[in-house]
Amino acid sequence: MCSSDLADDDGTTVLGDSHQLLNYVDAHGNYQDTIEGPSLIQNGNWFILFVAHGNWDTCGYTTEWFKSQHIWAWTSTAGTTLLNQSGTSLCGPGGADATASEVSGQDRLFLHGWVKPGTSTPSGSNNNNESAAGQQRVMYAAVLTFGSDGYTPSVSFLAPAS
Repeated sequence: MCSSDLADDDGTTVLGDSHQLLNYVDAHGNYQDTIEGPSLIQNGNWFILFVAHGNWDTCGYTTEWFKSQHIWAWTSTAGTTLLNQSGTSLCGPGGADATASEVSGQDRLFLHGWVKPGTSTPSGSNNNNESAAGQQRVMYAAVLTFGSDGYTPSVSFLAPAS
């Protein structure tokens, strides 16, 4: 992920050089695959950045998070997994977008995942750990809260409206 500052007067003129904010490396310092779809939220003195990790058309697609106390200073280490198939039963839960809520202490997280054709049932993986033909990628909403440390996110899915 790269970034440049933009001019206040028009919001489009680039000020200065672009610089890399983050790349995804594993615990051994090896570059890993795609990170995309960044979503940033501030909780107190912490900035929490959510990114999708992996390939969107596989059940291995996940949502990872990073923390920083400075919006332009991110570590280049591996993120922490927030949402994956084993924790959610969704095939490839990714594309998370965080937003504030009118409920104090309960932000919202919107994400997508694969479901079985014609249902709202999570798909699970097929033998190739990929989305199966005919499946649909649908949106989910969740409550996003942070631990007492001010930055560790947790998610609970909202029940469908009846």
